[in-house]
Amino acid sequence: MTCRPSTLARATAIATALLASRLGLAAAQAPVPARDTAARADSAARAPVASPVVVDLGPSDTVLARACSGEPGGGEAPGLLAVIFRAGTPDRERAAAAKSVGGTLAGPNGYGEEYVRLPDGAGPLPAVADRLIRQAAVTSVSPAPCPPPVPTPVGPGTAPGTPADSAPAAPARASP
Repeated sequence: MTCRPSTLARATAIATALLASRLGLAAAQAPVPARDTAARADSAARAPVASPVVVDLGPSDTVLARACSGEPGGGEAPGLLAVIFRAGTPDRERAAAAKSVGGTLAGPNGYGEEYVRLPDGAGPLPAVADRLIRQAAVTSVSPAPCPPPVPTPVGPGTAPGTPADSAPAAPARASP
Protein backbone atom coordinates (compact mmCIF):
# COMPACT_ATOMS: atom_id res chain seq x y z
CA MET A 1 0.00 0.00 0.00
CA THR A 2 1.37 3.41 -0.91
CA CYS A 3 0.35 6.70 0.67
CA ARG A 4 0.68 10.20 -0.65
CA PRO A 5 3.35 12.11 1.28
CA SER A 6 0.79 14.58 2.66
CA THR A 7 -1.42 11.73 3.94
CA LEU A 8 1.54 10.04 5.57
CA ALA A 9 2.68 13.31 7.18
CA ARG A 10 -0.81 13.99 8.53
CA ALA A 11 -1.07 10.45 9.96
CA THR A 12 2.36 10.85 11.56
CA ALA A 13 1.37 14.21 13.09
CA ILE A 14 -1.84 12.75 14.51
CA ALA A 15 -0.02 9.76 15.96
CA THR A 16 2.65 12.05 17.46
CA ALA A 17 0.03 14.33 19.04
CA LEU A 18 -1.85 11.35 20.47
CA LEU A 19 1.34 9.86 21.89
CA ALA A 20 2.35 13.22 23.40
CA SER A 21 -1.05 13.67 25.03
CA ARG A 22 -0.99 10.13 26.46
CA LEU A 23 2.51 10.72 27.85
CA GLY A 24 1.55 14.11 29.25
CA LEU A 25 4.03 16.01 27.10
CA ALA A 26 3.47 19.55 25.97
CA ALA A 27 3.33 20.01 22.23
CA ALA A 28 6.80 21.57 22.21
CA GLN A 29 8.24 18.49 23.92
CA ALA A 30 6.66 16.00 21.50
CA PRO A 31 8.98 14.21 19.10
CA VAL A 32 9.03 15.87 15.70
CA PRO A 33 8.62 13.54 12.71
CA ALA A 34 11.27 13.66 10.00
CA ARG A 35 10.42 15.64 6.88
CA ASP A 36 9.35 13.72 3.84
CA THR A 37 12.08 14.06 1.21
CA ALA A 38 10.05 12.28 -1.46
CA ALA A 39 7.72 15.28 -1.93
CA ARG A 40 7.43 16.71 -5.42
CA ALA A 41 9.91 19.45 -6.33
CA ASP A 42 7.19 21.99 -7.12
CA SER A 43 5.70 21.57 -3.64
CA ALA A 44 8.76 23.32 -2.19
CA ALA A 45 7.56 26.57 -3.74
CA ARG A 46 4.22 26.33 -1.95
CA ALA A 47 4.00 27.40 1.66
CA PRO A 48 2.99 24.59 4.00
CA VAL A 49 -0.57 24.82 5.30
CA ALA A 50 -0.94 24.06 8.98
CA SER A 51 -4.07 22.21 9.90
CA PRO A 52 -5.13 21.77 13.51
CA VAL A 53 -4.94 18.28 14.91
CA VAL A 54 -7.99 17.35 16.94
CA VAL A 55 -7.65 14.26 19.08
CA ASP A 56 -10.70 12.99 20.95
CA LEU A 57 -9.57 11.24 24.12
CA GLY A 58 -13.12 10.39 25.16
CA PRO A 59 -15.31 11.87 27.84
CA SER A 60 -13.65 13.35 30.89
CA ASP A 61 -14.15 11.77 34.30
CA THR A 62 -16.41 14.38 35.90
CA VAL A 63 -16.88 12.43 39.16
CA LEU A 64 -13.13 12.33 39.75
CA ALA A 65 -12.69 15.93 38.60
CA ARG A 66 -15.27 17.16 41.15
CA ALA A 67 -13.74 15.10 43.96
CA CYS A 68 -10.22 16.34 43.14
CA SER A 69 -11.17 19.98 42.72
CA GLY A 70 -8.54 21.98 44.61
CA GLU A 71 -6.47 18.89 45.46
CA PRO A 72 -2.87 18.33 44.31
CA GLY A 73 -2.37 15.81 41.51
CA GLY A 74 -1.23 12.32 42.47
CA GLY A 75 -2.91 12.28 45.88
CA GLU A 76 -6.06 10.39 46.83
CA ALA A 77 -9.42 11.88 45.93
CA PRO A 78 -11.03 12.76 49.25
CA GLY A 79 -14.17 10.76 49.99
CA LEU A 80 -14.01 8.64 46.84
CA LEU A 81 -13.26 4.93 46.40
CA ALA A 82 -12.98 2.98 43.14
CA VAL A 83 -14.82 -0.34 43.47
CA ILE A 84 -15.08 -3.40 41.23
CA PHE A 85 -18.21 -5.44 41.78
CA ARG A 86 -18.65 -9.10 40.85
CA ALA A 87 -19.91 -9.59 37.30
CA GLY A 88 -23.67 -9.61 37.11
CA THR A 89 -24.22 -7.85 40.46
CA PRO A 90 -27.58 -6.05 40.25
CA ASP A 91 -27.71 -2.29 40.83
CA ARG A 92 -29.66 -2.68 44.09
CA GLU A 93 -26.88 -4.88 45.55
CA ARG A 94 -24.23 -2.39 44.44
CA ALA A 95 -26.17 0.43 46.08
CA ALA A 96 -26.61 -1.67 49.24
CA ALA A 97 -22.86 -2.34 49.44
CA ALA A 98 -22.12 1.39 49.15
CA LYS A 99 -24.81 2.22 51.73
CA SER A 100 -23.34 -0.33 54.18
CA VAL A 101 -20.32 2.00 54.60
CA GLY A 102 -22.37 5.20 54.51
CA GLY A 103 -21.68 5.93 50.85
CA THR A 104 -23.55 6.26 47.59
CA LEU A 105 -22.81 5.12 44.05
CA ALA A 106 -21.34 8.05 42.11
CA GLY A 107 -20.98 6.48 38.65
CA PRO A 108 -18.56 4.36 36.61
CA ASN A 109 -15.09 5.29 35.43
CA GLY A 110 -13.28 4.29 32.24
CA TYR A 111 -11.53 1.32 33.87
CA GLY A 112 -14.59 -0.81 34.70
CA GLU A 113 -14.75 0.42 38.28
CA GLU A 114 -17.60 2.24 39.97
CA TYR A 115 -17.05 5.16 42.29
CA VAL A 116 -18.45 5.12 45.81
CA ARG A 117 -18.75 8.62 47.24
CA LEU A 118 -18.42 8.86 51.03
CA PRO A 119 -19.68 11.62 53.31
CA ASP A 120 -17.21 13.71 55.33
CA GLY A 121 -17.75 11.75 58.56
CA ALA A 122 -17.39 8.25 57.06
CA GLY A 123 -13.93 7.75 58.54
CA PRO A 124 -10.46 7.23 57.04
CA LEU A 125 -10.52 5.78 53.53
CA PRO A 126 -8.46 2.67 54.43
CA ALA A 127 -10.91 1.75 57.22
CA VAL A 128 -13.94 2.28 54.97
CA ALA A 129 -12.28 0.31 52.15
CA ASP A 130 -11.61 -2.54 54.59
CA ARG A 131 -15.31 -2.67 55.49
CA LEU A 132 -16.42 -2.39 51.86
CA ILE A 133 -14.22 -5.24 50.56
CA ARG A 134 -15.98 -7.59 53.00
CA GLN A 135 -19.26 -7.21 51.09
CA ALA A 136 -20.11 -10.28 48.97
CA ALA A 137 -20.71 -8.23 45.82
CA VAL A 138 -17.30 -6.48 45.97
CA THR A 139 -14.10 -7.92 44.44
CA SER A 140 -11.77 -4.91 44.67
CA VAL A 141 -11.58 -1.54 46.44
CA SER A 142 -8.92 1.12 45.96
CA PRO A 143 -8.52 4.85 46.52
CA ALA A 144 -9.12 6.99 43.45
CA PRO A 145 -5.96 8.96 42.56
CA CYS A 146 -6.33 12.59 41.51
CA PRO A 147 -4.95 13.16 38.01
CA PRO A 148 -1.73 15.13 37.61
CA PRO A 149 -2.09 18.80 36.70
CA VAL A 150 -2.36 19.63 33.01
CA PRO A 151 1.02 20.88 31.76
CA THR A 152 1.04 24.49 30.68
CA PRO A 153 2.16 25.36 27.16
CA VAL A 154 5.76 26.31 26.58
CA GLY A 155 6.20 29.49 24.61
CA PRO A 156 8.95 31.98 23.87
CA GLY A 157 10.28 33.52 27.05
CA THR A 158 8.75 30.94 29.38
CA ALA A 159 10.23 28.05 31.23
CA PRO A 160 8.56 24.63 30.94
CA GLY A 161 5.51 24.52 33.19
CA THR A 162 5.32 28.31 33.56
CA PRO A 163 2.19 29.98 32.23
CA ALA A 164 3.00 32.34 29.35
CA ASP A 165 1.19 35.27 30.99
CA SER A 166 3.40 35.08 34.08
CA ALA A 167 6.68 35.41 32.18
CA PRO A 168 8.80 38.37 33.21
CA ALA A 169 8.35 41.45 31.07
CA ALA A 170 11.15 42.58 28.82
CA PRO A 171 13.35 45.26 30.37
CA ALA A 172 12.37 48.82 29.46
CA ARG A 173 14.70 50.60 27.05
CA ALA A 174 16.19 53.88 28.10
CA SER A 175 15.45 56.89 25.91
CA PRO A 176 18.53 58.35 24.14
